[in-house]
Amino acid sequence: MGKRWKRLWRDRSGEGYVDMVVLVLCGMLVLALCVQVLPVFVKKQQLDVFATELVREAEISGRVGAETDRREESLIEKTGLEPDISWSQEGRIQLNKDVSVTLTYETNIGLFGKFGSFPVTLRAEASGKSEVYWKIKGGRKEKIRGLVCRTIECLKGKGGSGVPMAAAVTLALLVIFCGISEYFRLQIIAVGVRDALEDAIISVVNDNYAGVYHGVREGYSGSYQPFGEDAWEETLDTGDVYGQLDRILGTQLDGGRRFKYMGDGQTEEFALDGLEVTIRNAPFAPSDPSGTQRFEAEGIIRMEAPVRFLGKMLLPLEMELKVQAGYTEVF
Repeated sequence: MGKRWKRLWRDRSGEGYVDMVVLVLCGMLVLALCVQVLPVFVKKQQLDVFATELVREAEISGRVGAETDRREESLIEKTGLEPDISWSQEGRIQLNKDVSVTLTYETNIGLFGKFGSFPVTLRAEASGKSEVYWKIKGGRKEKIRGLVCRTIECLKGKGGSGVPMAAAVTLALLVIFCGISEYFRLQIIAVGVRDALEDAIISVVNDNYAGVYHGVREGYSGSYQPFGEDAWEETLDTGDVYGQLDRILGTQLDGGRRFKYMGDGQTEEFALDGLEVTIRNAPFAPSDPSGTQRFEAEGIIRMEAPVRFLGKMLLPLEMELKVQAGYTEVF
């Protein structure tokens, strides 16, 4: 290149000067063109960022409205661009619904002012999905319809990404439902056994009525019977609590424990053992009947129920149930 310039300078015919001038002019034109075109590429990049951040604001807020307007003003001030903005929809955008924005901006490419200039329209697009669930106003049918629509939108996720999410949510809900169902099943069993034990203890108190009657007549509720001419003896009847439980709950004796089986007659529902019945008698002929111990019966029994979860047997639930019943005189 250096040798060529030297030849041009040494060429006395003048042709070398013309070539050199042409080359310099072409270089200046190329440089001027780069100076005018490079800002256009910068504006195109800024326009793409403008569209991306606008859509992101719509995704976060779940609507095209005041939030996107504020974001638009901030981006105009930041980039110096005032593009024409067109949204695919305005207002609220339901969860997982698509939203897109199109930006257009006109600029000129010119070498020397208006000479050789021509307009260029820059265009940028961006799209996303709403991340906000808007509560559906209306009856139960509309709420169910909205839930179905959200599930369908999730299953229609791009690239099938919604399917694993839907499957994971469904599985989690199923596990939670199974746990809650098993908890309520055990609670129902415990309440039923406790109520049956309470009925049996009340029956024990009623069985002692014959002995309590004489104490009630004297102003207290002790269970005593005349013995001889001037003597009294304590009479206590613990009753047949297990028999009452067998009748109420349908349990049956097997190996020293009371078992309740399900409808198939083989699957254990619960087992009972360790029954303790304690009767506390009122003192005989107290000086102040109002402040003395009343006639009471207390029953304690141990219940064991198998815990089943997702088809597996876990450690059994063991509970000690305790009830009380007493005889209160009414005047």
